[in-house]
Amino acid sequence: MSTILTKDELKKLGLEGVVFGEKTTIEIPPDVPEGKALPLRDIGPAVGGAIFGMNLILPGLLSPAPRKLDKTSGEPALEEPLELGYENPWGAKFFLIKGKGLMVECEDFEFEAVPIDDRVRCKKDPKQNRLFALVEDEGRCIFRVMDGGVVVKVGTEAVEFEKFHREPKPVPLFEPVPVDLAPYLELLSDPLKTMLVPYNATEWSRVVALGLILRYWMHGVKERMPTEKLLAGEVPQVVKNVREWREHLSEGQIKSIVEYAFAACTRLEIQIDDLDKHYSMRRSWIIRFVNLCVRRDDLEGVRWLIRSQELHERLKALDEVGWRFAVTVPPGLAPEEERLLWAGVHDPDAWWTRPIQPKKATDKVWR
Repeated sequence: MSTILTKDELKKLGLEGVVFGEKTTIEIPPDVPEGKALPLRDIGPAVGGAIFGMNLILPGLLSPAPRKLDKTSGEPALEEPLELGYENPWGAKFFLIKGKGLMVECEDFEFEAVPIDDRVRCKKDPKQNRLFALVEDEGRCIFRVMDGGVVVKVGTEAVEFEKFHREPKPVPLFEPVPVDLAPYLELLSDPLKTMLVPYNATEWSRVVALGLILRYWMHGVKERMPTEKLLAGEVPQVVKNVREWREHLSEGQIKSIVEYAFAACTRLEIQIDDLDKHYSMRRSWIIRFVNLCVRRDDLEGVRWLIRSQELHERLKALDEVGWRFAVTVPPGLAPEEERLLWAGVHDPDAWWTRPIQPKKATDKVWR
């Protein structure tokens, strides 16, 4: 729990549940000569902390002193800075400026400054890459970076620092993804319904079926929708149900689906290698090739279902292998394969629609 912020302030700032470290208090040396800096060893030890990506000035810490204007920015020129030695994992450096306040420097991280008290104002000087938090006597600010940050309380005699971080949510290695496919099938009609019935076999195949509903619902839904509604972007109830199911997936379940899909990609790569080694134009070989293409289209349904960048990259790697193999296979080996004809509407030039693609004059089979 923070010793600088109240519970209500934590809630308002969206910091409920964050973990706070020990508070570090660094006293402002009372005998700093005007424009002079005490050696770092005279400040005493300081521990813990956090801060981020620009310079920060907190004026009003010390008594006013004659200040020269910086001609480039119009801001008061800085006196010699006194490093406070506040250690933090971001490598930020905190400096005390006589007659000006506190300066923070960090090159590696961008940060967001949030004033807590009404009397605190934040101002950025883009020319010199500085952020000013104007404080009258005392004030508090928060500086955020990634999943952490630091609360700073500025006073006339000391500066208090309190770092915080948000614990990452634990993601299980594998979380079940239950799907009851029957209610979805009830809202479908043929030919899509008949095509999906065999997918009601395993947890993974049922997940695939939901993706295929999103991809191919126009090939069989009981609900009749006027053309004007379709043109307006409306979708049938079965599609809404699949989307609602998707919205309730946990982070662990999404990870499980991605892991399922990765395993399926590996199986397809093994099958491609086996087909390549036993290349033939026999009917049994052609059937295996067509089935391979259908299984690849299954994964396209999963891509539609979860929209995962991680899965997108994995499919991209699989498709590089698939293309190198598919160009050695004549097109049009199964021109009436209904499932691949559907796929060809969405992806007419994909390697897995090769069996239904018409032969072109530019085609060259390298075997």
